[in-house]
Amino acid sequence: MDNIKSIEIIGKNKRKPIQYKIDDNGCWNCISHPKNKDGYCKIKINGKNLSVHRYLYVCRYGEIPKNLVIRHKCDNPCCINLDHLQLGTVKDNVNDRHTRGRDAHLTRTLHGKSKLTEKEVAQIRNDNRPQRLIAKQYGISHQHVSLIKRNKSWIK
Repeated sequence: MDNIKSIEIIGKNKRKPIQYKIDDNGCWNCISHPKNKDGYCKIKINGKNLSVHRYLYVCRYGEIPKNLVIRHKCDNPCCINLDHLQLGTVKDNVNDRHTRGRDAHLTRTLHGKSKLTEKEVAQIRNDNRPQRLIAKQYGISHQHVSLIKRNKSWIK
């Protein structure tokens, strides 16, 4: 339990404390609550699943306006350090992703979930067979083949 810090949650119901470890970047990496597929830690409050960072932000600063989101300045989804969080619009968040080089279509094969190489994408674009056959060959959906052929995915 060395280097582990805790935040006690005050309220009617007894809840599991939020525990975190501080890394070299000053991020408070939540270790007590499960992460979703995108790396955000979740907590259940009054029967509602919330992101831990959003919950802590609301506890400190109050409700988040409906048209705004909480952005991580550190690009670390499990970070709950309030100094690393800031309000912004969805557009701000998308701009963060773009300027920090985290766009899936920009990183292409470097993207962790990419099933295709750039060579395979070029082959798909030049393949005149039915899209369902192409999709089956590459293990992707025919919708994805359509997006590639129309330059909506894997943008040149």
